[in-house]
Amino acid sequence: MPVPDFESYKVAALELSSITKFNNFVQAVEDEFADIDTDQIPGYPTAYGTYVPVWTCAGTAPSLGNGSLTGRFAQVGKLTHVNINLVAGSTTTFGTGQFILSLPAATPATGYPIASVLYFDSSAGLFFPGNSWAVSTTTLGLYDNASPLAAVTNAAPFAWATADQILLQLAYEAA
Repeated sequence: MPVPDFESYKVAALELSSITKFNNFVQAVEDEFADIDTDQIPGYPTAYGTYVPVWTCAGTAPSLGNGSLTGRFAQVGKLTHVNINLVAGSTTTFGTGQFILSLPAATPATGYPIASVLYFDSSAGLFFPGNSWAVSTTTLGLYDNASPLAAVTNAAPFAWATADQILLQLAYEAA
């Protein structure tokens, strides 16, 4: 495949047509790579898509009600990238005890992986940082970044309510 001539897309400082040139450049790149067969790319995800995470608690079970819980993942060999988004609805109940979420692929052991997590309190308009690690080979326990770390529950890091969210991103090696 010949390399396209991207020289014509260079933009001079303060050039008025820079947005048009940029958009044309993006289109040229998309056109150039549109016919690539991803099966021929070493390391391209071998599995990708969505999965339905399971949300549980260490005590009384929560109920998603009319909330939403979505999961996406991509897997390259054993390396697994995961995104989970939980949005509480008006009929969501939060159970008791530590919040726990399931993984799309098992980990080799408990105690890891650590994920970046944001907890969004919609009524205050605030994000709270947190993390998680494997409490079993197929589940993650959620923690907030209080000092010392504290388990995320129906009352921590805030009292959960409608439109509150959990946003989790993680990469780990599957078993």
